Amino acid sequence: GKTPVIDLGTVEKIKNGEIVVIGDIQSFTEDGVVLTSGERVEFDDIILATGYRANLPEFVKIDPTHFDHRGAPKAAWLDQYPRLYFIGFNTSFSGILNAIYEESALVFHEIEKSLPQ
Repeated sequence: GKTPVIDLGTVEKIKNGEIVVIGDIQSFTEDGVVLTSGERVEFDDIILATGYRANLPEFVKIDPTHFDHRGAPKAAWLDQYPRLYFIGFNTSFSGILNAIYEESALVFHEIEKSLPQ
C-alpha cells in the first residue's frame, strides 16, 4: 500500500515542519495560490508535484501548443514565462530517473543565470 520513493531527507523535513505540504489548489495568483477553501496563500516559489498524469494545461493557463497530446510540456522552460520550469515529463532510453537528473541540471543552470550577481 505504499509507493516506493527515493528520499534524500524530504520526508523528515515534512515531518518536522521545514516543508509544508498543502493541497486542493483552486487557482494560481501572481504571488501564490487560492485554495479550494478560499484561503489565499503567498509563496516565493511553488513546486507543483502533479503525478504521473499531469494534464498541465488544467493548472498552467498558457498557449496549449507548448504541450503535447498527453498534456506534457514540450520544453523544460519557456522564455515568455520566467521562473516556470518543468521536470520529469520526458522519457529517454536511459530511464526516467536519468532524464530527471539531466533536466534538473539544465533547469538549475537556467535559474542560476537569472539570479542577481
